[in-house]
Amino acid sequence: MSFIASALRERPILRGALIVPSVIALIFSLFNLSAAPDPAALASHITIATVNHDAGLPFPPINVAERMISGLSQRLPMPLQTYGSDAEARAALEGEDVQAVLIFPQEFSLSVSGSDPVPLTLITSGSLTMAVSQLTGALPGMVESGVAAAVQLNCP
Repeated sequence: MSFIASALRERPILRGALIVPSVIALIFSLFNLSAAPDPAALASHITIATVNHDAGLPFPPINVAERMISGLSQRLPMPLQTYGSDAEARAALEGEDVQAVLIFPQEFSLSVSGSDPVPLTLITSGSLTMAVSQLTGALPGMVESGVAAAVQLNCP
């Protein structure tokens, strides 16, 4: 230990050679750790699975959930992936292929066209990074506002 202390006292260039890289690494880490993550870049890595059980309306023949899914795919910053059953979508969620599952029930079109509450199921994964979990935590509000806007604009 005394060898290192004496070498630092006798050779000032050795002090600079040790201090300068440490200061550069400290400045670099301060900027990188304090920089805000890009939400658009994070959102592009989140995939939402959609399952459509909606039977639609007989007259006029319309499936509101299909229109909703196409509208949400254009308005949400996350890609949507369609699955045929709840089990497939939940398996994709457990396999971390998707980060959230949005399920449209069979009576969705009837609820939208009537005065009933609009039932939707949104399931998010618990094994996400902190940034991704913050974005998926905001999904209920984003989906609710998207559904409300789509219902007002697209319903007959």
